[in-house]
Amino acid sequence: MTTLRQATKPPGQAPPVFPPGQLSINEIYYTIQGECGWMGTPTVFVRTSHCPLRCVWCDSKYTFYEGKPKTTNDVIAEVEKHPTKHVCLTGGEPLAQLESFNLASSWVLVGIASMRKRYAGQDKKVMSAILATPHASYGMKLLIIVDHDVDPFNLDQVMWALATRFNPATGVTFINEATMNPLDPIAPGKAYGTKMVLNATEPKPPQPVPAIGIVKPPPETDRWRGILEKRWK
Repeated sequence: MTTLRQATKPPGQAPPVFPPGQLSINEIYYTIQGECGWMGTPTVFVRTSHCPLRCVWCDSKYTFYEGKPKTTNDVIAEVEKHPTKHVCLTGGEPLAQLESFNLASSWVLVGIASMRKRYAGQDKKVMSAILATPHASYGMKLLIIVDHDVDPFNLDQVMWALATRFNPATGVTFINEATMNPLDPIAPGKAYGTKMVLNATEPKPPQPVPAIGIVKPPPETDRWRGILEKRWK
């Protein structure tokens, strides 16, 4: 059996550290996918560079060192020039660069978030905060919010929350004319559309409001009113 130790050479240098929002890109090109279940599909390949691994079977050793820094927005703009909605993030090893996670999440269309809800209306605050992030505001079209006792990575638990805690009468929020991802498979050829939020959290009572008494004017109010009225007659 070939072990990982046998299959790799000593690792190379770690990728250089770029400013936030940038990563090292070797090439971006449009071709036909030749592997996996999408074989034969027109695809844009985004190939990262500065791979720190040294796999003995590597057929793209030029990615070890050759690359230029690009922002995630530059990469997305280049991808959108090609007539396909299929993108392959490859390398080298893309995940050696932290910004690759941000780039990949830029194409996320569905998001699930869990929260520890304490009072009514807090879920709306969380929804607004999530949709205001760069990735959600750009590409996410469906957001599902669940309670803290539901694992957002466990789809069975998420479906349970939707079945038992989701109220269609009050738990649906639509945001029209929102920024959308043009790579959305059902996008109508424009970069805006409708987002939907499904609130599958348990209802909570409103946040307590302290009692507000009647504010009484201070004793000298009449004297100062007289002074001002006399001055401005």
